[in-house]
Amino acid sequence: MIGIAVDVVVKQQDSIIARWGVKDVFQQFLILSILTVIIWILESVFEYAYARLWRNLGQKIQLDLRLDAYSHLQELELAYFEERSTGGLMSIISDDINQLERF
Repeated sequence: MIGIAVDVVVKQQDSIIARWGVKDVFQQFLILSILTVIIWILESVFEYAYARLWRNLGQKIQLDLRLDAYSHLQELELAYFEERSTGGLMSIISDDINQLERF
């Protein structure tokens, strides 16, 4: 965009935008300003969508891991829990999933 603006200033009626049929320098800058605003808005929308989708993906993966881990713990034999602390197991699972979230 900066290059096109410099082109309009230097070449005026022979610039890239002038080749589209707009010979007036003010109108060329007006078109350039409108394009800049449109591009900025689109960039903001796509950045928001990217951040939101990435966050939702991370939360879904984290939820799936928590549910899979809980399901696995439910299927273990009772003797397994007699040898280990239930709170300790839950702490390990939570810490591992939280480390994955930070990653």
